[in-house]
Amino acid sequence: MRILMAEDIRLEVGRPLSRKERDYVRVQLEIGLSVPEIVAGLKR
Repeated sequence: MRILMAEDIRLEVGRPLSRKERDYVRVQLEIGLSVPEIVAGLKR
């Protein structure tokens, strides 16, 4: 399920994610944040 959520995040951002961003997304998903919350954090 996390893989699908990570793909949703990549599509929302509209570009490939860097390694640091992928690590950030992985950790955020592990602690239970939702896709919109993570996307908002990446767009800051």
